[in-house]
Amino acid sequence: MKTTHVHKTIYGVLAALLLLVGALCAAACSTNAGTGGRSILVTEIVSSNKYSLVDEDVGTPDWIELYNPTGADIDLTGYGVSDNMKKLHKYVFPEGTVIHAGEYMVIYAGSNNGVTTTTIPCTGFGLSKSGDYLFLTDPYYNLIAEMQIPSLVSDISYARRSDGTYGYCSVPTPGAANDDAAISDAIDAVFTMQDYSVVQISEVMPSKADEGPWVELYNTSDQAVNLENYYISDSVTNLQRFQLPDALIEPHGYAIVYMTGSRNGDHPIEATFKLGSSDTGVYLTSIRGEKVSELTWEAGIPAGLAVVAGQSGKYTAFSTRGEPNSPDTFDSIAGGAMDASDPIRINEVLQWNQYSLIDADGDRSEWVELYNHSDADVSLHGYFLSDSADDLFRFALPNQTLGAGQYLVVFLSGKDKVQDGEIHASFRLGKKDTSLYLTTIQGLRTDEIPLLTEKRNNVSVGRSDDGALRYYAQPTPGAKNANGFETADSIGFFNNEGVFISEVCAANAVKSKRNDWIELYNGGSSAIDLSGWHLSDSVNTLDKWTFPAGTTLDAGEYRVVETTKHAVRQKDGVATFGIAAAGETIVLSDASGMIVDVFESGALSAGKSSGRIESDPRTERVFFTTPTKGKRNSETTQSGYAPAPILSETGLYQTEPIRVSIATASDSAEVYYTTNGDTPGRGDSLYTGPINVSKSTTLRAIAYEDGKLPSEVVTATYLFEEKHTVPVVTITIDRDDFKTVSSATKMEKPERKAEISYYEADGQLGVTFPAGIKAKGQGTIGYAQKSFSVSLRGGYGRSSVTYPFFRDCEFKTFSALVLRNSGQDFSTARMRDSLFSKIMKGMNLDYAETRPVVVYFNGQYWGLYDLNEELNAKYLETHYGVDPDAVDFIKRNETELKGSNKGYLAARRFAQGKDLSDDELFRQFSEMVDVAYCTDYIIAQTYIINSDMFNQKFWHSQDGTVKWRPVFYDLDWGFNEDSSAKRSLFAAYFSVEGIPSRNGSLTNLDVFVGLKKNAAWREMFIERYVELLCGQLSSERTLAVFETMLAEMEPEMERHIARWGHPSSMKSWKEHVQKLREKLEARPEYALKNLQDYFRLSDAYINELVAKYSQKAG
Repeated sequence: MKTTHVHKTIYGVLAALLLLVGALCAAACSTNAGTGGRSILVTEIVSSNKYSLVDEDVGTPDWIELYNPTGADIDLTGYGVSDNMKKLHKYVFPEGTVIHAGEYMVIYAGSNNGVTTTTIPCTGFGLSKSGDYLFLTDPYYNLIAEMQIPSLVSDISYARRSDGTYGYCSVPTPGAANDDAAISDAIDAVFTMQDYSVVQISEVMPSKADEGPWVELYNTSDQAVNLENYYISDSVTNLQRFQLPDALIEPHGYAIVYMTGSRNGDHPIEATFKLGSSDTGVYLTSIRGEKVSELTWEAGIPAGLAVVAGQSGKYTAFSTRGEPNSPDTFDSIAGGAMDASDPIRINEVLQWNQYSLIDADGDRSEWVELYNHSDADVSLHGYFLSDSADDLFRFALPNQTLGAGQYLVVFLSGKDKVQDGEIHASFRLGKKDTSLYLTTIQGLRTDEIPLLTEKRNNVSVGRSDDGALRYYAQPTPGAKNANGFETADSIGFFNNEGVFISEVCAANAVKSKRNDWIELYNGGSSAIDLSGWHLSDSVNTLDKWTFPAGTTLDAGEYRVVETTKHAVRQKDGVATFGIAAAGETIVLSDASGMIVDVFESGALSAGKSSGRIESDPRTERVFFTTPTKGKRNSETTQSGYAPAPILSETGLYQTEPIRVSIATASDSAEVYYTTNGDTPGRGDSLYTGPINVSKSTTLRAIAYEDGKLPSEVVTATYLFEEKHTVPVVTITIDRDDFKTVSSATKMEKPERKAEISYYEADGQLGVTFPAGIKAKGQGTIGYAQKSFSVSLRGGYGRSSVTYPFFRDCEFKTFSALVLRNSGQDFSTARMRDSLFSKIMKGMNLDYAETRPVVVYFNGQYWGLYDLNEELNAKYLETHYGVDPDAVDFIKRNETELKGSNKGYLAARRFAQGKDLSDDELFRQFSEMVDVAYCTDYIIAQTYIINSDMFNQKFWHSQDGTVKWRPVFYDLDWGFNEDSSAKRSLFAAYFSVEGIPSRNGSLTNLDVFVGLKKNAAWREMFIERYVELLCGQLSSERTLAVFETMLAEMEPEMERHIARWGHPSSMKSWKEHVQKLREKLEARPEYALKNLQDYFRLSDAYINELVAKYSQKAG
């Protein structure tokens, strides 16, 4: 729709002007006492300029026109112009100002607005449009002209005729001769000359539709017309109700007057009165009081209809604000309700589309289905949809044909588009909408269908074959309605007389390796063919798993479908998706893609399932404490979970004793709590009033309510401690479980459930999650401060946690973490493992993101830790998207940590037995092993002189997308205090015989030995080493990483040392730190020397590489 162009100006015609103008007399004293300056005439004045003269620099100033009627030039230097008799030289013409013989000169009555480039004289004072005086004097203050200027309206000039008299001119001529014929003695005569009938009322929207109410005016002429000379009104007894503003309507253009009665500036022209429902006409009157246009209509006009002028019909449903009127008009507004005789009616409406149709944009919008009941094709032109009886013509259906017996779905999405055959209305259904309307301009008939008053997902309302209103549990867009209910309340949450989801289990015991499962039940009286039916955990992708052909479910039969997201467990008959313990939407659909049942499983924990009471479809979901896989569901059910307790205080740090209150959302719930870390139960303290807390404490609470499962356990830790400078991890665990975890040995490391909370350094809670913890390590397992693995598993309630634990890390979701005590660096610098990971970040390595944290167990300070990513199969899932059950993970030479060692042993045999100096054989080897990765790995390990080569782990994905590669971990022996920064490990990492351990066994590094056989690889390795030494591994960068980490740790070390006695003192710790700093500073030079010596490289070649990569690094 076109935009109406209205050029604004301010005319300010006062009603009193027409009454007073006859009494105004013009006086012109043009004393002609000789020749020269006294011959200058004032020929024209405009004291309210809008469009008569426009200066691109100065704007639209008032102006005065002078004329030299003589045959000689006149020098105006020193002449004055003023509007004040007492100050005749308010403006003085500058030296050199000349008005040439027979020339007109225009001067501006106003300032130059700071414009210095204009050559037009500017007086610095303006003229009043209500009347003023003008004086023109020579340099000696002799009057040349004295004038009384009458009141003028915008762009009407006070002009001099050729006989010396003055009058009013509607066509000012600045800088040119006046036209005597255009000058009138009275200002009223100027208006009489105007033809006001050129502006007509062309269309009226009496209702709120289309931003109404509004009146559309049309300029029928070839000239712009100012609207200030018109009045508009809704009353024949008060035609001058609102004077239109000073605004231009372009030739053959439109102007819209908004009749809302609210002049809030939302629209260019806003009337001061409002068109009401009782109004039946609009009238346009000229400033002379003559009515020039009117448009009337019948009382009771339906909302959304516009009234048009100059058409065969008086009304239209296609309003065209600011555009030519629609030809689709009709004469009568008499209409009625649609009935069975009408060909097209509303057949079905879905207000809350949770599982039904998806549009081309991927959205599930509300929709309406129309049906052509007739035996003839019908054009949709002239049909409208609306959600408001006050605006029945809100959305016009496209001009297309709906065939006999055909259905049409229109999305009520608010997108207002028709694209690729998909129709989107311009509105959406809102909470306050009570009906949907279909209206046709043929007879102005309307179909209304009432909407649901309460939210029911995927319950539609429509009509049965006999036209009766019905409600449907299974919407059928584009198809015949079926299985309707007389009331919405009659609809259950599932159809227990058909196939439905009976039970779901999503959480099995930890490490059980058992799959999740879905149980179906056929409550009907006959067998159902499930061939091509689907199960899914997504309403957007219904066909995630399909029942094989020939699958039949007999009447009264149960069918269990196991599900898993792990590819290695996806055998025949196992659905290829998992079910989240936190809750999942399970969708059953038939072979045509029609949804048959949807079940929200709710949160589940080990040993529990959720499902339906088979005889009660009015109950949405229940929980079972005894799953009955493939059998009739237990009669003992729980309706849900008791509401979780709410603690009045959750802040980590406390400075004064506090009283903690516990509330629940249910008055009938009982709350039990503990303050020692144990999981609370009915045998613990019953909450009866606020709990006093005055020392570091972990408070845990649980709620019980009859007929429901116990609530989740709510945990809060309160620290009466000096604030830490790093994040805090609190671990809450049953005391007996903590003893079990703490008594771990190298051979036995039991895992127990705990509650983990992560607080940022400022004490704000970041995230809380359940996980299993167990001691970690070999040689360090006996330390008092142990390292711990933190494993998230569905059996504990969550299989992953999403939180930005690590700065500048692209990954936010983790299934496993580690709290590391710094390993064998525990008593020295206590930073090596994390430091070397940070230094190598950015290289082609599987390293752990890491950051320092402080840990508390059950409110007891447990010292400084490194929070790391766990470098296990879960790491591979996070970083590479591989199935953690579809990887082979090998430790040392052949020990299977996960999967099979066959592929790794094959790679070792290839490296040992093939001549990899042959580039073709090397290429074959590179299809098994990630060559570029291994290159960076050897560089990193030899650079930090990590002589703990016993801990070698290799992994790959079984599908080959990730080739064999070692894991960069266990770095606490790097830059060992007993090692020199000069030490070289090349001979060890390329040892054909392997590296002996203290027990006499060998660690074989055949993969690295095989790489070294190839000349091209050796050249690439050398260049890559030098490149890193000049950049990432330069002392400038490694020391910067070191100092940043040190600054984070140092404020925490005194408390840590006091807790554990390791290192022995702050002084000792700083000495160890200094030794590490010195090695970092010295290592690049020695690493380069090691490289040159081992590969026997010339000084010239090394210097050439250093120069090359130093330049790149710089």
